[in-house]
Amino acid sequence: MNKIYLLLSLCILATGMAQEEKKDNSEKDLKSSLNLTWEANQELSENEFIKAEADYRRAISKSNENAIAPYNLGTAYYKKESLEEAFGRFKQAGELADAKPEKHKAFHNMGNVFMKNEEYEKAIEAYKEALRNNPEDEETRYNLALAKALAEQQKNKDKDGG
Repeated sequence: MNKIYLLLSLCILATGMAQEEKKDNSEKDLKSSLNLTWEANQELSENEFIKAEADYRRAISKSNENAIAPYNLGTAYYKKESLEEAFGRFKQAGELADAKPEKHKAFHNMGNVFMKNEEYEKAIEAYKEALRNNPEDEETRYNLALAKALAEQQKNKDKDGG
């Protein structure tokens, strides 16, 4: 009976140690990811888009807890008018974000992508989600009103046949 308790205790101890090691690795990966994000930000500020893009991608692959890297890469794509890529990264940032301010920014910028693509109904939904995460943001509120007006205008234009 004592052997069973000893064996069970060893199994529990080994499991605990493995979980602690996994946590340590996760923290190291996040730190490495954040460092790569910082490097990419520097490269982007020096107009080295290709290097920045590579470092953002490496940062994203290092840790799925870093919502900043996909958001910043999305912003870089947006500025380059690569809207499909920008949307994908903003969406990823929104999914990874734990904090409401990060979610707000991601959804706000998804709305901006939809606006550029003249997908006003989708923009409305993205801006609404952004406001759920930050109801105080007047820019998002303005963009939502604009998207609603443009959606209505688009409906009327479609209804009139042109």
